[in-house]
Amino acid sequence: MARLLPGEDPEEHESMRTGWLKEWEPEGYMEERLVENLFICDWLLLRAQHNRFKAETRAAGDKGLEPADWSEEDAHQVELAQRYLTTAERSFYRALNALLQLRKDIMRRDTGIFKVQQENEKLRAQVQQFENNQPKAQGRIEKPAATAQRDGKRQAKPEGKPQIMDQWIEIEMVDGQAVVSYHPSNEELWEEGKKMVPPPTMVYRRFHFVDAVPSEYAWTTSDPQTMEFGGLGIQRMSVDTWLRIIEEEKATGKPGKCGGNLPKPEAWGHCECKSCTANRERLKSMAQ
Repeated sequence: MARLLPGEDPEEHESMRTGWLKEWEPEGYMEERLVENLFICDWLLLRAQHNRFKAETRAAGDKGLEPADWSEEDAHQVELAQRYLTTAERSFYRALNALLQLRKDIMRRDTGIFKVQQENEKLRAQVQQFENNQPKAQGRIEKPAATAQRDGKRQAKPEGKPQIMDQWIEIEMVDGQAVVSYHPSNEELWEEGKKMVPPPTMVYRRFHFVDAVPSEYAWTTSDPQTMEFGGLGIQRMSVDTWLRIIEEEKATGKPGKCGGNLPKPEAWGHCECKSCTANRERLKSMAQ
């Protein structure tokens, strides 16, 4: 937790922390620490922005003096506040990129695990086919009740969170061109989704812009800091919408627009941002 200074709002402090926790939903100690560090850096960045504004306001005074007319001391204080602001911005984006890199590594790891699982499933299918071709013994051997009950517990699906198909899309500039990589690929993600029980209801794409956001992807974020320095963008869409746009992506090679994000699922925490509120009302009217 960031230490509060006199005049700082505890409710704003807690609201920012809650916002980052809802955004990332950290799992495990490492993610929790990185999200906490990101929150602290964001709070310090907000503090530095306020201090920069106050320093300039003092320098301008009641007469609204131009920078050329500021006193030497006032000009020095504004310069010092700007230096702190620049340092805070760098710390924030270092913390954000560290978290993005961790999610990227986890996605790559999980993609590798998924491929291993696919190979295991193929082997199990081959074994099953071999057993089916063997002469069947007379009678039937029932599983012990305890074993059957244990197997039933394994197959039970935890309730609460909706079924989501997650995809990480990294976009970086190489020799002036935007290079896009999908983790997992659209094809791999669809095969994974077809095996989900119950079927998935949403596709959640996270964009990681390594550099500044290319102009053709300006639709992924409205944050000017992300546009200039890179960072995170998201898409939340229905599976049907995702299937439609990935057909278009086969021709363009670029992630397509989904026509507006679905609201954040209630199981992830109720979101009152303009986008989620508008889309939630749109879904209600469509249901009626």
